[in-house]
Amino acid sequence: MTLSTQGCPLHQMIKQWVQEAVEKIDGVGNVEVEVVWEPAWNISMADDNVKNILAGGI
Repeated sequence: MTLSTQGCPLHQMIKQWVQEAVEKIDGVGNVEVEVVWEPAWNISMADDNVKNILAGGI
């Protein structure tokens, strides 16, 4: 998983939230979430709906 910034103060919380959400999926066992910084996050990685919202759309 890549975060939008290396200085994200919620780094550990986001990692925990993702782990807990994925582990709730039927058939999934233990999950280990690894944060990586390559490739660096950029807006092209965002979902089209998110891009639209950030551009001022609804």
